[in-house]
Amino acid sequence: MGLTQDLSGQIAINSTDYDPETETSTITKEHQALRKHFNITHPYPDRGGPLILFPVGHWYNFWMLHSWVCKTNGDAPDSGAKVDIMVSDLETLRTDLEHVLKLPLQEETFERLDEIFESDAESFSHQDYKDNWDDLKELASDLAKLIDAQYDPNTRSFEYFCYEGWY
Repeated sequence: MGLTQDLSGQIAINSTDYDPETETSTITKEHQALRKHFNITHPYPDRGGPLILFPVGHWYNFWMLHSWVCKTNGDAPDSGAKVDIMVSDLETLRTDLEHVLKLPLQEETFERLDEIFESDAESFSHQDYKDNWDDLKELASDLAKLIDAQYDPNTRSFEYFCYEGWY
């Protein structure tokens, strides 16, 4: 048994537009199009709307990332629980990783990685960091692409991100 992890981008669609003059709500064009596309016929809510999750990352047994989520969230998420992740937190992780990955594999580097990844849920040995060095580089690269796209007004897509892990 292992740990399966997903990072998803979230998009919320308003269900209704409210007209204060007539005190009525009408379904938004976006929500109506979504309902039509998926052939949804049940009643729609008066407020809020659908929350759509788009996968943007998938890992298997990447315990360092899970530990970072636990540390960032302040608590270990239950298996299958969704945890909101702010873009700013992902950006901090990206920046920290990019800085550390330029350093040679030595004691100070491992101490910096401990600052990033060690949490109440997990701690890692120097050998763990060495064994996962390429995975950490790939994570930094993936985060760079995701964050660069998120801050580009032509490709910005998500309001929030959420992490989910099953073990």
